[in-house]
Amino acid sequence: GTDQHQLAKEMSPSLTLKLHDFFQHFNGDLIYHHEEQILCYLGEQDLFQTTSKRSEIHDIPALRGHLRTMTMPQYEKFQQFMLNLIK
Repeated sequence: GTDQHQLAKEMSPSLTLKLHDFFQHFNGDLIYHHEEQILCYLGEQDLFQTTSKRSEIHDIPALRGHLRTMTMPQYEKFQQFMLNLIK
């Protein structure tokens, strides 16, 4: 919890719209600690789901190729929305 007066100072119309946009795409809780300037997200999404062009890895070059082409779409989406939220 936080002091209601402090929360009212922090919640600008811009931040309210950013939070609305964020929660359109993610379900969970955002926890903000004003004194420590810490923002924490708790949710059930699998942010570390990966996609890669390689399906079988049997040697070092294949592993290298997998790591080079691997993406984490949910994490990248989350990252963009969090950056938008904190800017």
